[in-house]
Amino acid sequence: MSTDDLSHEYTTDDPLDRAPAEAMPAEYDEVDENEAYTQVGTPPPVITQRTPSSMTNRLVRFLLIAVGAVIALLVVIVVIFSLYKGSHNQPIAVEAYPNAAKLSTQTTSTGDETIYQTDDTVDVVADFYSHRLGSTDEVGCKLLYTVKVVPDVPAPGDYFYRCIVDSSVLDVPQLVSLTITFKADPAAAKNGGHTLIDVQRIYTGGGK
Repeated sequence: MSTDDLSHEYTTDDPLDRAPAEAMPAEYDEVDENEAYTQVGTPPPVITQRTPSSMTNRLVRFLLIAVGAVIALLVVIVVIFSLYKGSHNQPIAVEAYPNAAKLSTQTTSTGDETIYQTDDTVDVVADFYSHRLGSTDEVGCKLLYTVKVVPDVPAPGDYFYRCIVDSSVLDVPQLVSLTITFKADPAAAKNGGHTLIDVQRIYTGGGK
C-alpha cells in the first residue's frame, strides 16, 4: 500500500477531525458558565450573599423592637399598679355596731381609729361582727385570752376578740383591725361594765 493510499484511507469529511482547534466553529468554543446560560436563553442565577453590615442591621432592628416591647410592658405595669394603688386610698368600710356610742375618733399617720362603747356583752358584739367579717383562721374574728390559765368559766375580762380584714397587696396596705374588749365599771347598768369596740383602719391614703 502506497503513501497516497494511506493518506486517502485516513482522510475524512468530519470537520472536527481535520480542522485545527482555532478553526473550530464558534458553537464548540469554550465559554464560561454565564455565556453558556446566555446562549440557551436562560439568565444566570443570582446568588445573594448577606454582608456583615446587613446582618448587623437586622440584629440592631431586633434589639430595638425587643427594648421597645419591654418599655411598653413596664409602662403598662406602672399604670395598672398606679390605678390599683389609687383604689386603695380609701379605708375599708366597717358597719358600726347598733346603738353603740362613739367615744373618740382620731386620724393617724397610716389611717384612722374610732372607739365605740356599748352595754352589750363582748360575746354578743363579737357574734355581730363574725357574721359580717367572718371567723376563719385567715380573716375575721378570733377569740384571744388575756390570762395564761383559762378557767372553766372565763370572766368577762379574761378574753377579748380581734377581727382582721386585710386587702393589702405588695406594699399597698388596706386593712381593718377591730378589737372587742371588756371594761369593768361598777356603775354600769348591767354586766358589771361596758364593751369597747376599737376600730383601726390602715390604708394608703391614711393620715392625709
